[in-house]
Amino acid sequence: MGKKKSSWLSPTKQKALDERLKKEKNKKIVMFVLLGIAILIGISVMTMGIVMASRPYYADIVVEGYGTITIELNGKEAPKTVENFVKLAQSGFYDGTTFNMKGSEGTLCGGRAKDGQAPASIKGEFSKNGVDNGISHMRGTISMNRLVKEDTSSQTDEHYYNSANSEFFIVQKDYLKLDGYFAGFGTVISGMDVVDRIFNEMEADENGAVAKENQPVIKSITIKRSK
Repeated sequence: MGKKKSSWLSPTKQKALDERLKKEKNKKIVMFVLLGIAILIGISVMTMGIVMASRPYYADIVVEGYGTITIELNGKEAPKTVENFVKLAQSGFYDGTTFNMKGSEGTLCGGRAKDGQAPASIKGEFSKNGVDNGISHMRGTISMNRLVKEDTSSQTDEHYYNSANSEFFIVQKDYLKLDGYFAGFGTVISGMDVVDRIFNEMEADENGAVAKENQPVIKSITIKRSK
């Protein structure tokens, strides 16, 4: 038989010591459990954030007398452009603006400030400006408008490339020459018939301008997000 382990502590002190060690052990177990729960919560929050960030925005453009154009916005290819568009739409900026220009090669332009006070310009998200944007200007693409060299003189390329603010255009027929020079940021998923009707009925002068009284009015742009 083995010898019973002796202790230099009295039975009372030994019992107190054992109870303290047991409490410390339980305390450590509780701390480890709480730490595990905190880590799991953190992972869940991060995962939810990633899922939320990956959910695309959609924009319903309601045009008076024509109908609704629904666009899926692409925040992956043009994050700053989408952020700017969403912010302006949610603020009501676009309510009451118009489609005021018609490009001869198939672009329907709108979103100019009603009072002439354009919002701050944003960086042009396209390859010519150092941004990798894979959205091509095919039929149904929505893209940001900006200044071009014919509009001003003695300005740098950076001035032109980073001059977009609120104005956008919808491509009514493929216009691939714009790829790399303008920031596409979404695609029409419903309502191209509305785009076609507006484009075909708008009467523009030789410069593409439409008389104010004939400009289709954008009643509202409502932003939604996928579930």
